[in-house]
Amino acid sequence: MQATTDSPEFKRSVERADADRRQDGGTIIHTIKSGETAIRIGGDHGFSLAELTLMNPKLAKDPAASTRRTLVLVDKVLFEEVKGAI
Repeated sequence: MQATTDSPEFKRSVERADADRRQDGGTIIHTIKSGETAIRIGGDHGFSLAELTLMNPKLAKDPAASTRRTLVLVDKVLFEEVKGAI
């Protein structure tokens, strides 16, 4: 099944692209928007909440990430390589 421009999946991808700022080295800085949760953001990028917390230790103290806060996400392949090495 192919996503159309009217589909929720397509709209969510566009919103995610608008919120993500890609940095050198495969790092993504995601600005949290109203209605988003850390679990959803992590899932959209292929990460569990535990993995997201490894990249963003402040989530351990405040898992209900607030709007306008940023999350750091490492490239998934790089993350798996580092995780496998330790």
